[in-house]
Amino acid sequence: MKWQYHNQTEEPQKIEPLVSEADYLVDSAAKKKYFIVKDAKGDWVALDAPYNQVSLAPGKKFKVWAKFPAPPASTEKITVYLNGVPPLEDVPIAK
Repeated sequence: MKWQYHNQTEEPQKIEPLVSEADYLVDSAAKKKYFIVKDAKGDWVALDAPYNQVSLAPGKKFKVWAKFPAPPASTEKITVYLNGVPPLEDVPIAK
């Protein structure tokens, strides 16, 4: 999954953490929760930058990505939970 943060204020904004255990997907139809995939070392399979924080200047954007387990092929929409962001409901899954 890919998303981006956009600082639409006139002040620098700190975003922390960029990825965390608080980031997950919910498949309501299957009643299942999906967390970010971890590799053999226990590190998240996610953006190459440090996971802890980024400072965004006014008007700037920062792209983030993380790998989640794929829901069943029958799942068409999910709810996305990202730390510090209201839930994004009924997000269509690209096939």
